[in-house]
Amino acid sequence: MVNGSITNGCYKTCICLITLIENSLVMTRNEEIEKELHNLDGWQVRDGKLYRSIIFKDFVDAFGFISKVALESEKINHHPELYTVFNKVTINLITHDIGGITKKDIKLAKIINNLLKHN
Repeated sequence: MVNGSITNGCYKTCICLITLIENSLVMTRNEEIEKELHNLDGWQVRDGKLYRSIIFKDFVDAFGFISKVALESEKINHHPELYTVFNKVTINLITHDIGGITKKDIKLAKIINNLLKHN
């Protein structure tokens, strides 16, 4: 604030945040997330993130799948938290700059499920 008014930079930031919210990127209500989960086989909310764990035949299959997820994630510029231990892949999806689950996470979860169908 300068002389009791909002500075130009702050004003632009506020407008951007309002636009982001108006575009419904943020899924603030649990009901919205729960509704989407009905269409996302294998996903659940854990620690405020979309979560899924997948067991593959072996490490090579698990790592191959992670590579596919990485390529698809890069296309939409939304990157998951990926963890692997031998043949187990754990995926967490959250929009870090928002601090919650957004439609971007839902979109990526659908892409990941599609990759699994064709794996």
